[in-house]
Amino acid sequence: MNSAQRVDARLTAEDAALLAQQHSAIDAFFDQHIPTDRPVAVLQFPWDANVGNHMMWLAISEHLHRRGVQIAYAAHQYNFRLNDLMRAVGDGPILFLGGVTVSRLWPSHSQVKRSVAAACPGNRLISLPSTMIFVDEDDRRERETRHTTMIDELKQEMQASRTSQNGIRQEITGVFQEVSGIHATLVRHEGRLDRIERRLELSDAPNLT
Repeated sequence: MNSAQRVDARLTAEDAALLAQQHSAIDAFFDQHIPTDRPVAVLQFPWDANVGNHMMWLAISEHLHRRGVQIAYAAHQYNFRLNDLMRAVGDGPILFLGGVTVSRLWPSHSQVKRSVAAACPGNRLISLPSTMIFVDEDDRRERETRHTTMIDELKQEMQASRTSQNGIRQEITGVFQEVSGIHATLVRHEGRLDRIERRLELSDAPNLT
C-alpha cells in the first residue's frame, strides 16, 4: 500500500472520489508537459526544516514514480553541479520545486534557476506551484539592511581568515628558520669531520725518512 492508498483508506467515499478526481486532473496536466519516456531532473531538494517543502518533494517524487518517469538527476543547494545535471538529463525536462523559492527570500535558489535557464535553452523548464511575494518599500529597505549586514559579516570573516593565514605564515617562517639553522649546523659539522678525516689520513701515512 503506497502513501496515496493509505490516505484514501481514511477518507469518506465522497472525499476519496474528490481526491481521485484531483489526482486525475493533475496527472492529465503533467502528462502534457512531462513525457514518460524521457529522463527528468528535479531541483532542489529542500535542505531545511520546512515540512511543506518536504511534502511537495514527496508529492512530485510519488507522481513521477507512479507515472514511470525516470528521475535522472536530483540535488540540493550544496551539491548541485550544472555539468552533472546537463549530462544526466540531456534535453529532458527540468523541474523546480515550488514554495517560495522563486522569491528573493531564497536568492541561492533563484540563482540556480537563472544559471540552469541560461545553460539549458533547449530543455523544458517547469516550476512547480509557487508562492509569489510582492515587494514593497519596507521589504526593499529590509533587504538592503540585511544585505549590508551580510556584507559586513562576510568582511569580518574574511579579515579573520586573513589573520589566521598570517599566523600560519609566521609559523611556517619560524619552522623554515629552524630548519635553516639546523642545516647550517650540519654543514659546519661536516666541515669539521672533513678536516679530522684529513688529519687522520696524514697521521697514518708512512714515514719515508
